Amino acid sequence: MTDMPDDRMAHSLDDSELWSRTAADELLNQAEYRKTYKALSTREQKRWRHKVSTRLWRSFKQEVALRSGSEFSVQDVCEAVIDDAKLWLSAEWKVR
Repeated sequence: MTDMPDDRMAHSLDDSELWSRTAADELLNQAEYRKTYKALSTREQKRWRHKVSTRLWRSFKQEVALRSGSEFSVQDVCEAVIDDAKLWLSAEWKVR
């Protein structure tokens, strides 16, 4: 998807909220994070799921805004955002 018209970009941003929740669940269930995540209380799991989802969503919006006016694919943006979230999450949980 290159040179997205405004309506498609808006649709993409609307979908980003659903994507961020799904991506957060998938990220937290990856092997390197699953053990720490499952050891948390239900309340803490919910809080971290929301925290990761919010970070993914905000980062997605920021990346799209930074790249607007140039050619980019949504897939590339998603991958960049997830890679950034992995680094952040690893750093956050290393402190624990």
